[in-house]
Amino acid sequence: EWTELLQEMMWVCNEAARRASVAKNPGAKFFDKPLAADYMYDRVALAADEPWGMVARDRETNSMQGFCMLGTFASWDKTMRWASRDPRAWGVADYDPNCGRQYSRRKSLKKDYSDEEAEAAAAQAAGDARAKADERKLQAYVAAANGAAKAAAEHAATERRDADGSLTDELERTQRRKAESDARMTEWPDLLEVSLLGGLGCGGQLLAASLKRATERTYRRTRFSAGAKDDDAGRASDDDDGGDSNKQKPPRYVALQATETAVPFYERHGFSRVGALAKYRDRRDMPELAYRHWNDRICVSQTHGASHMMAMRLGEYAGAAPREAPGPKIKVEPDASDEARARAKADVIKIAQSAIQCNTNVIGGSGVFRELVVLAQGRAGPWGAADATLTRSLARVLVVFKSNACGSAKQVLRTEVLGDDAP
Repeated sequence: EWTELLQEMMWVCNEAARRASVAKNPGAKFFDKPLAADYMYDRVALAADEPWGMVARDRETNSMQGFCMLGTFASWDKTMRWASRDPRAWGVADYDPNCGRQYSRRKSLKKDYSDEEAEAAAAQAAGDARAKADERKLQAYVAAANGAAKAAAEHAATERRDADGSLTDELERTQRRKAESDARMTEWPDLLEVSLLGGLGCGGQLLAASLKRATERTYRRTRFSAGAKDDDAGRASDDDDGGDSNKQKPPRYVALQATETAVPFYERHGFSRVGALAKYRDRRDMPELAYRHWNDRICVSQTHGASHMMAMRLGEYAGAAPREAPGPKIKVEPDASDEARARAKADVIKIAQSAIQCNTNVIGGSGVFRELVVLAQGRAGPWGAADATLTRSLARVLVVFKSNACGSAKQVLRTEVLGDDAP
């Protein structure tokens, strides 16, 4: 069983990360683990059906060199939906949540922030120490959000994305049902998932062989025993004869969650980034925001954020494209057309309306609220609507919010940002 292989799988992941770190820096003494042990165990023990896949071993030592585990795509979020067109579905990239605490670093602010209106406001507030400090903090939030919006634009320009939303439209139309293994889980029988993949130079071969096999194998719906104990919830019932009554159609799509560094690898195999949304912990008093796959942690930062979901039509898989040498960095410029700015302004209003609906009194609610405000602020800046007044108003929401006054922050959002558009 896959649970018996977890220790070796964890070693493969860590060794691959170690080799990658040493390749970049021969003197590196530390490296980040690509996957947590608890996450890997959950993906095996709590799978929606019996996982399958391939394992590569060294012929002489029999040590594991790679693995690829697949199964039916499943999610703990009943409110999850595929939505590449929604600006909230991509989350916030490269944002420093502590920027408000670093507002005294005026040198960096001058480099990243040059709005004349803000500089005039700072000069006007020079006589008031508190107002002067708040102005610097506001400028720090504006600079951080503008930087995050620029990073998001660069990702969108360089990544292979479902830009027109046609792929997520197809995914959203596929069947979904309650999982047999756990009634709290929702599964998509027409959507195959690459749950876990790791390798020491053979990951691409394992993925290619697994996807080829996925188009040829016979699929059966796993029936789980209703009286199984919690620790046996992932085991099929003994009366499952594997007959024709349990057969189901092969999946037409394949999806996965990729780490940020693995996105180019999957792109070479034909996968595209797709957007997805879900309500935090499926609460009705929470708005939709970027989906976190098998994780309800809401953290707006440089290292934690929305899941990098990728998908493709299984029948279109044609193997891996040749690896290309990295070319010159693409220079991305904001779209200054009236149409683009009007579209961005509409996005700001939509996102702000979502933030107003957030219940910030529950655990995690403040993270949801902050992510949406930061996202709206980025869309209001030079990489979106280019509305300096709107950007400053959204930054003021964060200045007030950082003081742990959620009600006051929502009031600023309602009066200064939404106005007549407030729900």
